[in-house]
Amino acid sequence: MSLSLRFQIRNILYAICVFFLFPCQLHAQEPYMVPQTVYVGDKAVLIAPLGASHIGIGESMSIEPPAPTDELVVHRIVVERQKDEIRLVVEFTAFKTGVIELPPIIAPGFADEFHLSVTIASLLSPSTMSLSPPAPPLAVSGTAALLYGTSIFLVLVILLVVSARMFLIRQFLSLSVSFRNRLLIFHIKRCLDDGRKNPHKDRILDNLAVEFRLFLSRFFGIDCSSLTADEFSYFPLSSFGSIPDCPQSPDLRTIFRRLDSFRFNAEGVNVDNVLIFIEDVWAFVEKLQIRAVKP
Repeated sequence: MSLSLRFQIRNILYAICVFFLFPCQLHAQEPYMVPQTVYVGDKAVLIAPLGASHIGIGESMSIEPPAPTDELVVHRIVVERQKDEIRLVVEFTAFKTGVIELPPIIAPGFADEFHLSVTIASLLSPSTMSLSPPAPPLAVSGTAALLYGTSIFLVLVILLVVSARMFLIRQFLSLSVSFRNRLLIFHIKRCLDDGRKNPHKDRILDNLAVEFRLFLSRFFGIDCSSLTADEFSYFPLSSFGSIPDCPQSPDLRTIFRRLDSFRFNAEGVNVDNVLIFIEDVWAFVEKLQIRAVKP
C-alpha cells in the first residue's frame, strides 16, 4: 500500500470520527424541572443536561438573566459542571399557566442558542370541578312513625349529652388557661417588684430579660429565648386585637430594642436603665392581664 493511499484512508477515518463524535447532541437528556409539577407563583429550577465535558467550562459559570416579564421572572442562570457532565440550570418563577417559552439563552463557549420551555400547572383543575351526583330519594314509611320518633328522641338525647360534655370540657380548659395565665403574670410582676427594690443588684437587667422571655414563652406557647428585637415585630398577637388597649407586636420590638441599647451601652448599665426596662415590661404585662383574666 502506497504512502498516498494510507494518508487518504487515515483522512477518511478521521472524518468519520469527527462526524460521529464531535457534533454530539447538545442535550444528552431531556430537560426536567425541580419540582416536577410547578404551580403559578412557585419558584422552581429547570435543569437541561448538556452531555459530556466541554472545554473551557469550570465548576460554574453565571449568565445574566433576561429582563422580567408579566409571565416569567428568571432569577438565575448558571452553566455548571457536575462530575463529567455539563448542565444548564435556570431558576425562575412563572405567573401564567400552560407552556411558557423562555427567552433564548446564549452561553459562552456554545455555538447554538438554548431554546427552552416550561409547563406551569393550574391550582384548579377543570376535571376536579364537577358537581356531586344527586342524592337518592328518601324512603318515607307511614307505618314507621313510632320507630322514627323513638330514633329521633334517642339522637337528640345523645347530642344533648355530647354537647353538655364538650361545653364542660371547654369551660374547664378555659378556666385552666386563665388560672395558668394569672400565675404567670403574678410571677413576672413579683420579679419586676424585686428589680425595683434592688436595681443595683449584679446582672439584674440580664436576669429580668431572661425572666421576661421565659414569661412570653410560657404565656404564648412560643419559644422566645432566641428571638431578636426585630423578630418580635411578627409576634402573633392578632388574636388579642378585639380587646381594648391590647398590646401589639411593635410594643415588644420597642422593649427589646431599648433593652439591647441598655445592655450594649459603652458606659454600662445604670439604675435608670433598669427602672425604664421594668416600667416597659410592667405596662405590657398590665395590658396582657386584661386577656388573662377572661376565661
